[in-house]
Amino acid sequence: MEPAVVAAVIARDPLSIVENRLGSVQTWPTYVITYMFAEDPTMPSVRMVAAFMYGNNVPLREAIECYQACNGGRLRFIDESMHEWYYIWDRSWCKWHMEAYYSVEIRAMAWINGKTSEGVEPCSTAAPVVYFGVEPSCCARLIQGAIDNVREGRGNARNQLFRQPLAEIDMNIQKRKCN
Repeated sequence: MEPAVVAAVIARDPLSIVENRLGSVQTWPTYVITYMFAEDPTMPSVRMVAAFMYGNNVPLREAIECYQACNGGRLRFIDESMHEWYYIWDRSWCKWHMEAYYSVEIRAMAWINGKTSEGVEPCSTAAPVVYFGVEPSCCARLIQGAIDNVREGRGNARNQLFRQPLAEIDMNIQKRKCN
């Protein structure tokens, strides 16, 4: 493959597409990176990632594909939850202060406001973000490996806990005999 073709293929991974909009993942808040790469998705963690992506104008499809590729777990849950949060924020035209997020534009916490508001409104009530990049996380090596997997197109798919349906596991348990 020619170098130009290889560069085009590498630039198409979901993380690189989002980085083109937001800057390097190393400049993102550590809490967002940890939620995206290391933690099992929950409603609060998906909400924080969705707010970060939505507030920084990442289109829904790009945000979902990036989060799924980076995390590899509960893919349907990520898809449905991200859709839900984007839908709530998109249809709230006149509401103010719906959610706080880290704005890469002003490099501070800001509010998700309705579409009728103009510009980015700083959020003075939120705690300031002091940790950025992979290093401050408790699992920098794990996260860096996950980042490398996404960039190389390998993904971070997680295996099921027992790799078997529950019925097969139950069949292996010996039945107790009642006297």
